[in-house]
Amino acid sequence: MRRSLRASALACLLVASACDLGPKGPGELTGRVTSGPIPVGAIVLEFAGAGITGFSETGSTRLFFRENGPGRFRVLMVTPAPGEMSFQIQVQDVDAPFPSVTTVQAVGGDNGGIANLTGIKVEVRR
Repeated sequence: MRRSLRASALACLLVASACDLGPKGPGELTGRVTSGPIPVGAIVLEFAGAGITGFSETGSTRLFFRENGPGRFRVLMVTPAPGEMSFQIQVQDVDAPFPSVTTVQAVGGDNGGIANLTGIKVEVRR
């Protein structure tokens, strides 16, 4: 009885260790910028993290980026319809920790600068 219990436990452990824990390797993360009380028309973000290889635009959002140093990128996004913006981040490993992001500057739909950036949220997900 004890031997069969150990064999069952070992079999369960082997099956669990063989399970795929999700995607690994190169791929894309999805990002989204949501506005505070003032709809954002353009924004500059700074990303920091190992394994970032690039960025791409989605929808009507236009995106431009440059690498400022190893693992540090400045990203400019502009949208014709102020409000929510979405984008993609190309990474070497989609299972790695998310990059950190800082809002550097933002402009409202009226082309006026947004002084208080605390209402702007940037979400990154797999």
